Amino acid sequence: QDSLLRVLVIDSADLNRVHYRNIPLNIGTGQGFVTCSDFTPAAFLSSDSKINLNNHNIYFENNDSLGQNHVSVGYKCSSILPGKFSSLQTHPTAINANSTAIHASNIDISNANALTFQGVYGESIGPNTGENYLTKTTQIGGDFFAKNGIQSYGVRGVSGSYPNNIVASTNVGGYFHSRSNLPFNTLGIGVVGISTNAITNYGVYGAAPSGGANRAGYFNGLIEVNTQVFGSDKMFKTDISKIQSGLSIIKSLKPSTYYLDTVNYSQFNFDGNKQYGFIAQDLETVIPEIVHESINPAIIDSLGNEITPALSYKSVNYNAIIPINTQAIKELNDKVDKATLSDASIKTNVQDLSGSLQTILALRGVSFDWNLSVNQEFQFDSINHIGFIAQEVQSIEPRLTFNGDNNLLHVDYNKVVPVLVEAIQEQSAIISHQDSLLNDLTNRLNNLENCINALNLCNQNQPSQMAQPTTGQTITLNTVQSIVLNQNVPNPFAEQTVISYSIPESVQKANILFYDSNGKMINNVDIKERGNSQLNVFANDLSTGIYTYSLVADGQIVATKKMVKQ
Repeated sequence: QDSLLRVLVIDSADLNRVHYRNIPLNIGTGQGFVTCSDFTPAAFLSSDSKINLNNHNIYFENNDSLGQNHVSVGYKCSSILPGKFSSLQTHPTAINANSTAIHASNIDISNANALTFQGVYGESIGPNTGENYLTKTTQIGGDFFAKNGIQSYGVRGVSGSYPNNIVASTNVGGYFHSRSNLPFNTLGIGVVGISTNAITNYGVYGAAPSGGANRAGYFNGLIEVNTQVFGSDKMFKTDISKIQSGLSIIKSLKPSTYYLDTVNYSQFNFDGNKQYGFIAQDLETVIPEIVHESINPAIIDSLGNEITPALSYKSVNYNAIIPINTQAIKELNDKVDKATLSDASIKTNVQDLSGSLQTILALRGVSFDWNLSVNQEFQFDSINHIGFIAQEVQSIEPRLTFNGDNNLLHVDYNKVVPVLVEAIQEQSAIISHQDSLLNDLTNRLNNLENCINALNLCNQNQPSQMAQPTTGQTITLNTVQSIVLNQNVPNPFAEQTVISYSIPESVQKANILFYDSNGKMINNVDIKERGNSQLNVFANDLSTGIYTYSLVADGQIVATKKMVKQ
């Protein structure tokens, strides 16, 4: 009846006996409850009470009027109820205790393998068809506010397992889903976190233990951040040391372009555009510390069915590459500075270069192509180059070469410059000396021609009327201390020729230098013998042409002869 509430109770005298008891209600005009206009004492419970549902549900079926057919706790009858179920808890006096307006727990003690537990599930769904869906500008599955507290949490989700519950595959503290089947929604937001008016505000706060695949936040899809900072305080850090060989690390990296697989891994919501980055497995061989193991969690529907299985993969801490790049740039700048640094104040044991012309003449300039089948990490080009062979340069002047970080031999082309300058100066001195000798010979030839003309020795028409010199000069010739370089015999020659010479004991150092028609030195012979001697020259492999040889005594060119190879 409307005035009675029929309740199943246990007999206090016999606990094994149950029976129904009719409890009278002060109904007023309501249907089973007290009307809002009736506030008599009978409308209040005198003690804690309960109603056992006896494996049945209570339904409030009417759901056809906005603002009506609502259920509330804590609101007065005159209040406008904000939702279908509304709970309001106010404290007329200050309390020093935790307070919760709504607390929902979902515990299943009978099935330890249950996959999904939801303490609170919020869903807001607009019409999928019809003409009025565009008017639904805002749909909120759950809206949570916390205000005016020392620590205010709009949403606090805690996910964990009891020590013995090791079968839980996925624990979710809070699950928020913004979804629409309509093509015209301009914005869908799964979670909005806003914190204001506090000393320190965190719109969203996530924490997880370090190590393994634990993540304080996990996002499948692009993340856009207008401003970001990273914790880097010195107090957090131990064993601080300088990065070593940053340039060699960077040289070992293999940057790549690629496209992400949006077909086989749709759960990641990959961007389909061209990407620039590293392959984690390649990076792991160079800097293993910045490569991590990650897990994309399984996707499970509300019934506990696994839609997409969990997937393990490797991830990269790209931020760690920034300080390595910085160190590499510093090392590269140091190399450039050292290559150009030449202040006299930082140099000792400064000496003139010697024999630079011989060094330059001994170098072999070559043209070459890179061997593309080896050391592919250098990414060589395919054009033709000119330069030196480092091993050949090292055999002539080791100071012009060095071993790089890759254990390959390099030529320091910058150091070739001062050797080349000194060689030009030496060659200039030789040319000046030869010019001096040539001028002297020219003057002597002119004088000789003048003398001959004065004697009229070349006048064939009047040989008997040669003029007699009115004056004369007497000289004595001897070969005791003279330096002599004779013409090679035979000349021209085919395979062998002999050069005779005479060098007195007073000469400290003597050399015979051989040059081709372009002035390039092809051999330098150190002459040890003194007095009259000869040099046997074999030239089976010498190309046909005109060559010269010069005798240099104590740094001075004494004579130069030409020889012809047939």
